Amino acid sequence: MSARFEEVQWLLIDIIGDLLAPNQVFVERGDGKIANHELYMPINRMCLTQIIICLCKFDEIYRHYHSEFNLLPHDLLIKVKGIKQEIEKRNVYSFRSTYIGHAFKKEAGKQSPMTADEIEKGFNKVLSNDQVAFYDWIFPLDEMDRNGTSVVEVLNEAMQFFTTEYSLKPRL
Repeated sequence: MSARFEEVQWLLIDIIGDLLAPNQVFVERGDGKIANHELYMPINRMCLTQIIICLCKFDEIYRHYHSEFNLLPHDLLIKVKGIKQEIEKRNVYSFRSTYIGHAFKKEAGKQSPMTADEIEKGFNKVLSNDQVAFYDWIFPLDEMDRNGTSVVEVLNEAMQFFTTEYSLKPRL
């Protein structure tokens, strides 16, 4: 049984790091100096794509380790379930499968490249039309805005619970 908790711990640690990295890049690139730079859009798209992939990974982890997550304290479990519900509400999986994983769309048996408008509409659904709020949902950049409800904070709290409750060794 403890092996499964260790697996969850390690997976959460990886996801937390993989979610923090694009947020940090966004902060470093979001100072206005690069907004007009030709690489701004590709860098931003790379950051968002990484976050979307991580959210899909979390969803898979939650489904696979559902019984372990159900042992979290009730308040924490509610927050974890809230992340999963938000992933579903934003159609993150669908976006990943349609726009991130493929260059072409299939309609009526034909393949054609996706247009910039189609990709932007897909991103806007995932971002709820507010990119900064999306990054803050993942992990607020301003310490004053951190209240324990961001994706990173909740997953870190869950990871800490498993580590402490089941006497797991910290992973380096």
